[in-house]
Amino acid sequence: MIINFLKRIWFPSFIIFVIIIYFLVDKHLAIYLLIGMIILLMIQIIYEYIKTLNFRNYLTKFPRIEDNRVALKLNEDLETIKTKMSEIMQKNSKNLMILFIQNKYISYNGKMIKALKKALIDHDFSTQEILKTFGKYGIENKLELREIKEKLKEIYKLNS
Repeated sequence: MIINFLKRIWFPSFIIFVIIIYFLVDKHLAIYLLIGMIILLMIQIIYEYIKTLNFRNYLTKFPRIEDNRVALKLNEDLETIKTKMSEIMQKNSKNLMILFIQNKYISYNGKMIKALKKALIDHDFSTQEILKTFGKYGIENKLELREIKEKLKEIYKLNS
């Protein structure tokens, strides 16, 4: 929590600090500090991007995984995992799909998405058959199937 606060406040604080140095101490020092800050900011952006890619790759290792299991396996705070999954959910694709169902985030990898598309959309199997087939992966209720079907339609841009 404190780290998140510091992440938000360090940039404006540093700018104010550089302005004070610019007017009260030395203009060259302020410019060097500003260049250093820009370099640090770029490093932070690259680090966050790589971290997000690694997290996405981790999620694709599992056919279906819930946020609480990810938090346990990565030994991270559940709220942090939920935030990351929420960000990734905005960019669902054919390789990774994340849904928010019953107050938890659930991730499905590419193979699972293809199998679900085949069962739910291409062949239109009954709900009972799908629950029986995909129950071993943890899909146990009709609400989840309905959400999956809607998201698959959105991803594959189907109108039916």
